[in-house]
Amino acid sequence: MNLATSPDDRFMGMALEAALTGLGRAAPNPCVGAVLVKGGELLTRGGHRRDGGPHAESVALRAAGAEAKGATLYVTLEPCCHVGRQPPCTEAIIAAGIREVVVGMVDPDHRMSGRAIEQLTQNGIHVRVGVREGDCKALDPGYIHRQEFGRPRVLLKTAATLEGNVATRLGHSQWITGPSARNFGHGLRARVGAVMVGRGTLEADQPRLTARFDDQKPWWRLDNEYQPKRLVVGNSLCSHTLPPDGGARWYLGPGLSSDFERYLDLPRRSGGDVDWSRSLKILASEGINAILVEGGPRLAGSLVRAGMVDEWLSFTAPTTLGGTGQPALAGEGIDHMTGA
Repeated sequence: MNLATSPDDRFMGMALEAALTGLGRAAPNPCVGAVLVKGGELLTRGGHRRDGGPHAESVALRAAGAEAKGATLYVTLEPCCHVGRQPPCTEAIIAAGIREVVVGMVDPDHRMSGRAIEQLTQNGIHVRVGVREGDCKALDPGYIHRQEFGRPRVLLKTAATLEGNVATRLGHSQWITGPSARNFGHGLRARVGAVMVGRGTLEADQPRLTARFDDQKPWWRLDNEYQPKRLVVGNSLCSHTLPPDGGARWYLGPGLSSDFERYLDLPRRSGGDVDWSRSLKILASEGINAILVEGGPRLAGSLVRAGMVDEWLSFTAPTTLGGTGQPALAGEGIDHMTGA
């Protein structure tokens, strides 16, 4: 059978598309999509579009009404079976008379982890698991990472010249890359819970750290309302701030100012560097699933040395700075290639 044209593949694909509308905005919950199918035809679809909002399964079931009885539910993630801000989806599925549930992946949250599947099975509903599992896992890797490791997934984004410099010797870096790369970066911002820079980048570049698309907005971004949290890391009082239009402004360092909505003085090691192992767990407890790091060499270097970078997106521009520029990572580096 050609999986690319199988009904399971097609309907789970629709559920995956429905889930995309929750990218970023659903955190700390996962973005989830669901579709109801009856007689081989699509009935309804639903997505979990925002934290605290109706779950994907409930959206699809409510839209179908009585037609849901005897239908098959395709859902990208195992339905919830615990009481939270929303009622358990398993109860709604059972009450609606769903005949079969096709699950993309088991929820790594310890409150589920197969319990919902067991509950549905015990109530006479046929459950199949693992349809397009790889695609479902790739949908929201930040959520999975936080559940499995207790910290946000960290994406480091750097833009460098051919010789590997991210700024001139005087620190000027705008712009190394072109419009297409910058637009891609805005797409990354729209998918994460927070964007993080160091105090040096804030003071030198005065970035906005918002997701902006104008006429090139991705189809899955329903509006420009959602903006990621904006985190600034520093080791002393910050004299600059971010513009008010955008996500919440957090300063991760000592000192207070009315220009930031939140302050967290992160744990530090004896040398003064941020203890990222402990600090990222604190940020996870604040409901952040994924962080996009757009800081300079010092912040990037500290995260790489701590082994906390899960994905590094390196953009290379077809240009050179000549002479002495600033490398992507600050620090002493290693002495021998065996340590690379």
